[in-house]
Amino acid sequence: MCIRALLHKIVINSSDPARFAALSSIHTVVFFGPETPTLYQPLGDNCTVMYAHYACSPCVSAYNQRLSPCQDNVCLQSISVDEVSCTVRAFLDQRRAHVMEEPWPV
Repeated sequence: MCIRALLHKIVINSSDPARFAALSSIHTVVFFGPETPTLYQPLGDNCTVMYAHYACSPCVSAYNQRLSPCQDNVCLQSISVDEVSCTVRAFLDQRRAHVMEEPWPV
C-alpha cells in the first residue's frame, strides 16, 4: 500500500517537498518564516499557508544570496504547535463531516 493513500494532510515547512505535496490530492499545511509565501507558496487550492507577518520577514531572498543576519527566528517560533494543531483538526473535522454526509453506496 502506498503511504500517500493513508495520508489526509501534510504539515511541512516552506520547501520543495511542500510544493510537490501540493500537486497531489493531499491537503498541505505549509508554514513560512524567513521567506515570503507571496512568492514561494505552493500553487493550487489544496494548501493552507501559515505565516506570522513579522516586519523583518522575509529576511531570506535571492537578493541577499539567501543569507540572513537573523539569529533568532521568531517568525517561525511564533507559529505555535497549538495553532498548527487547531488548523489540522479543523480540516479533519470538516472532512469527517463531509464524509458523514455522503450517502453510502448501495
